[in-house]
Amino acid sequence: MFILEELLQVDDARRKILDTLNIGKLKDKESYCIDCYEKDKEEYEDKIIAIVISQTDMDNPYHDTIVKAWRLNVRTGQFEPIKNHY
Repeated sequence: MFILEELLQVDDARRKILDTLNIGKLKDKESYCIDCYEKDKEEYEDKIIAIVISQTDMDNPYHDTIVKAWRLNVRTGQFEPIKNHY
């Protein structure tokens, strides 16, 4: 489960939960990726969470098989599914 929260005051530990993302139990060979690398942009995107098929080749940093993906919308404070991107 991923929790998106807002820090209410810097000198206080109080936080406000904005959204949650429950990805459930991962299947065999699945893992999750945060700070995913987008080949189209050639950069890491810290607002994406994805369920990916784990690579057997540890020298390959890319996950070509994406099961599901979500992007953090900082304007609305919600996780939004990415559709038809993969």
